[in-house]
Amino acid sequence: MASQRILVLATSTGGGNWPPLAAVTVDLHQAGHTVQCFGDPTIAQDFASAGIALKVVPAQDTMRTFFEQWFAAGASGPSPLRAWAEACLPAVRELVSHFGPRLILSELFTMPLAWHRRPTPFRCRLHRTTGHY
Repeated sequence: MASQRILVLATSTGGGNWPPLAAVTVDLHQAGHTVQCFGDPTIAQDFASAGIALKVVPAQDTMRTFFEQWFAAGASGPSPLRAWAEACLPAVRELVSHFGPRLILSELFTMPLAWHRRPTPFRCRLHRTTGHY
């Protein structure tokens, strides 16, 4: 199979979705694909020695920050996922424009970012509890 350009949208918030996505990301990189990751500082730390390109979400725009603010306000109103996606969308659009991925690989929490891309390359969602890929 020819090498593909793959954009990985990731967050360490919640914890459980990140390890399987990290494993898939590293395997794709080691298989010779060109992988670019968009993730938070925890993911940057996890990938520091892997040699995978990473665009780090600014601290004020991490999903954890949005959830902390939402919980501090009493967790009332809609989930902060949409507001988080809207805050990160300009950076992701720029990344997609410059990187030109053939595939966008996402986990459950980062799906709002993956679905904002139109027209889109192929998208794949990885969710550890359902086994859907």
